Amino acid sequence: MDKKEKIINAIFMAIDEVNEKLPREHRIEKSPQAPWLGPASRLDSMGLIFLIVAIEKKIKEKLGVDIKIANEKMIFLQDSPLQNADRLASHISLLLR
Repeated sequence: MDKKEKIINAIFMAIDEVNEKLPREHRIEKSPQAPWLGPASRLDSMGLIFLIVAIEKKIKEKLGVDIKIANEKMIFLQDSPLQNADRLASHISLLLR
């Protein structure tokens, strides 16, 4: 399993953790391309924050790396890494180089 696959797996574990706390209509689809931002997203702002925190914890747990994956500017970028799991996994892979 390559680094990006490990990151995607950690993201999906974080999604499972967050979904346990969300109402059914706000649960996050476990797909690399499922949208996390914008009108097609099921997440509200608090759901996104919970997801980011859960992902950071899972990355530390599964990869042994303490990482901060988001800041205020990231959310508003046109090409934000927070668009979906695939983009975020690519972003984290770059950060871990």
